[in-house]
Amino acid sequence: MNEKGDEAWPEIKAMICEGQWGRVFEVTPDKEIVWEFISPFFDPAPGGGLANMMFRAYRYAAASPEINSRLGTI
Repeated sequence: MNEKGDEAWPEIKAMICEGQWGRVFEVTPDKEIVWEFISPFFDPAPGGGLANMMFRAYRYAAASPEINSRLGTI
């Protein structure tokens, strides 16, 4: 299984989801990592063992209606 994706934003950064490894990060055009998240949630993997795979990730602006109330005052 190979889950991955990327999403470009107006700030000219790219958010990349390495789904097989449970990792999401954002990079600048100079290839500097701005932030990184690795999922701490592991479940049984199809071939045995445990894996922290993720299918998809979305980036939301802090003031977006999807998360604005979760952040408090911004």
